[in-house]
Amino acid sequence: MNFCPNCGAKITDNDKFCPSCGYNLNSTEPHTDSSNDSININVQPTDHISTNPAVTNIKKHYSDGCKITIKIFLILSCVGCGLLFIIYLINALTAGYYIGGTGSFAAINIFYIVASVFSLVPLAWTIPLTLHIWKKLKNDEKISVAVSVCTLIFVSLVAGIILLACDDAAN
Repeated sequence: MNFCPNCGAKITDNDKFCPSCGYNLNSTEPHTDSSNDSININVQPTDHISTNPAVTNIKKHYSDGCKITIKIFLILSCVGCGLLFIIYLINALTAGYYIGGTGSFAAINIFYIVASVFSLVPLAWTIPLTLHIWKKLKNDEKISVAVSVCTLIFVSLVAGIILLACDDAAN
């Protein structure tokens, strides 16, 4: 009966590798790793492209035209919400000069201050949803129906419709 020179397990004369540690019994080099969990795999690079259908037939969720259109309408929504906030804010700061002429604080100022604060609400929805969708489109990941419907209601009607319609039409 023989023993493995690496781990000391019992081996037979016909064994080429140790059944316990995987040590190459025909090798003259000492084995440095005696753990049973490590496996060394030697991968050789290939010069050909895989013809395996599982690898080459990757489903695109959205066509390039749909991606560009969605991104354009999302950016327009973000810019529109930002401009709305800026317009209301400028009006809140300058409305007293136009009405009273003396710069007095008028009721119109209060309206524009409240309007500028409320115009931040759509901006708070638009920016995070736009960034989320942008990331999903970049990685060609499927966007859920819930996110598409929220986009349709809260961000951009056109982008939401395209998100809902283009997923099925991509392939």
